[in-house]
Amino acid sequence: MRDHPIKSIMKAISWRIIGTIDTIIISYLLTGKLVIALSIGSVEVFTKMILYYFHERAWEYFPRVTFRLSFPFFKKLNASNQSR
Repeated sequence: MRDHPIKSIMKAISWRIIGTIDTIIISYLLTGKLVIALSIGSVEVFTKMILYYFHERAWEYFPRVTFRLSFPFFKKLNASNQSR
């Protein structure tokens, strides 16, 4: 069953909160300047959320069969899991 686009948006928002906090902390540790860290985090939150949304939708767009055919390792892995 396919995820609804709203679910992809909610997942993107929750993940970006975690990611942005991480980015701000790392930026602060590297620069020692809170203003710069917050500036980096405020830009990053929007760019990464947009990229994540389109990444999620792309995974829903391409059938799983195409993915399995593209990567034989996953095809073999899937076959071994179905035989159990």
